[in-house]
Amino acid sequence: MEQLPAQAFIAAGAILAAVIAGAFSFLSLVMSKEQKVSEFRQDWINSLREDICKFVSAIVHLSAVYEGIKKMTPKVRSVRIFTPHFLRCMNKPLVHTQPSS
Repeated sequence: MEQLPAQAFIAAGAILAAVIAGAFSFLSLVMSKEQKVSEFRQDWINSLREDICKFVSAIVHLSAVYEGIKKMTPKVRSVRIFTPHFLRCMNKPLVHTQPSS
C-alpha cells in the first residue's frame, strides 16, 4: 500500500480547520440571534408593563372622578370624563396584545 504524500495531510488539516471554524461561526451566529430575540421580547414586555400601568392609573383616576361626580348635583355632572389621554391609555395595551399579521 502506498503512503499518502505530505501535501494530502496538509490539505486535510486545512479542510478540517475550516470545518471547525465554520461550526464555531454558525454557533456564534445562532447564539447572537437568540440573544437579539430575547432583547426584543424584553423590550416588548417592558413597554406592555408601562402601558398597563398607565391604563390602571387612568382607571383609578376615573374611578375617583366618578365617585366625586356621584356626590355632585346633576347640573355640575355635565363634565367631560373621557379625556383624550384616558382613551389613548385605554387603547394602547390592546395594540400590544394583538398578534401581528
